[in-house]
Amino acid sequence: MYALRKIMKLFSKRNRKDFERRESFYSERSRENVLIPGELRNRLAAEISFLTSVNDFLEFFILFENQKKELIFLDGNKVDGFSLTELGYKMTDFFEFENFAIKEFEVSRRIPARTSDGKVERIDRVESYFDDYRLFDLVEFLILFSKKDKRNEVIKRFNEILSEENSRYDIVNGMITKKSGEDIYTIKNLLSDQNLRQKIEDYKYYEERQDYLNTAKVSSEIINIVFSGEVKKRKKTEISKILDKASSALCVKNKDSDKLREYLNAILSGVRSLNNDIYDVRHTEKSTIHLKEGAGDILYKLISETNLSFIESILLALKDDFIYSEDWEKIKGSYIEKYKINRDQRFVIKKPEILDVPF
Repeated sequence: MYALRKIMKLFSKRNRKDFERRESFYSERSRENVLIPGELRNRLAAEISFLTSVNDFLEFFILFENQKKELIFLDGNKVDGFSLTELGYKMTDFFEFENFAIKEFEVSRRIPARTSDGKVERIDRVESYFDDYRLFDLVEFLILFSKKDKRNEVIKRFNEILSEENSRYDIVNGMITKKSGEDIYTIKNLLSDQNLRQKIEDYKYYEERQDYLNTAKVSSEIINIVFSGEVKKRKKTEISKILDKASSALCVKNKDSDKLREYLNAILSGVRSLNNDIYDVRHTEKSTIHLKEGAGDILYKLISETNLSFIESILLALKDDFIYSEDWEKIKGSYIEKYKINRDQRFVIKKPEILDVPF
């Protein structure tokens, strides 16, 4: 069940710290949970409505059929069973499934306002908002429960909308990620290499304590995980491919890509040499550079931040390569087994039979 537990970290769980910060800051859900403009939200809602209203894209068992109304839609009981257990909330609290709609919420605030005589007093204001964290969870849920041969098409349909609306989000390996504004910590939980994820957590731990010797050591280990192949035994040709792909991903023109590749290679060569030549970062030989007392924090911090910012650039440029790609069918199968779902059965409200009554 490990794979199931890992993939069930949908958008709101992967962005838990940011989400909880917003929730706790306002003490109740608010418009701060709005991540996208209304036009994009409307288009995503329309796409969800379409995908869940036909038999073409999603698994048979996850849909409910009301033949009296000639409607097909998500089975609220099954979806809630999943979301309550895996996410901690009921999706039906946030969406109407029968005639698909995203629920709008209201929150009352007391805000300062200046009266006509110049005094300041607090007045009640009611604000409405949508919870886009839950909307993104639902999008990823639909990707997970797409039919095997339709999943790529479902992802493509959502990505086309995100692209056409110039959204800062896109879907990579079935998961919604930011095109910009992300850092090494926001994508950490998506990385396929468990050792790399752990080292990033270690770096954050030492950085918060301003322990720059250890951040230098850990960041140098991160460089080696990605480029020196301590885990994956990468060769020079494979390292070269990483730099080629990163420079191509960041530049419009080929000649610019070639130039950037030279700089990236120079940076990599420089940081690896610095990591190896400064005493107690990678090695403790007499031949390494020994620092004066008090100088360590200055240079260790420089090494740490240079290493990490370089790796962050590579990981963000090549998310497709470093973000894990699960066997979706295996994950879906694990869920079906876990909750004893009959994948060939759906709940149906049938049309009443028309009796042929002679007159």
